[in-house]
Amino acid sequence: MNFSSWSIRYPVPPILLFVLMTGCGLWAFNRLDIQNFPDMDLPTIQISASLDGAAASQLETEVARKIEDELTGLTRLDSVTTTITDGSASISGA
Repeated sequence: MNFSSWSIRYPVPPILLFVLMTGCGLWAFNRLDIQNFPDMDLPTIQISASLDGAAASQLETEVARKIEDELTGLTRLDSVTTTITDGSASISGA
């Protein structure tokens, strides 16, 4: 005799076992320690520099490269991204 034929003949014990296991699972899930906002330490930096009336090439040589050189010395930054437009430079590091 296998379990499925026994369960068809006597359906109450499998149903009670299912209800008991579902209740225990819900109880255990509610007891889990879940932190909604985990503690994360992501080293990021955002720098904006502006020089009124300056061309993009002038900003690159006089401002952005100097800031990038200082940022590359930081050990926990993996990448440095620079966006230069006429009159402003935006540098971000992650």
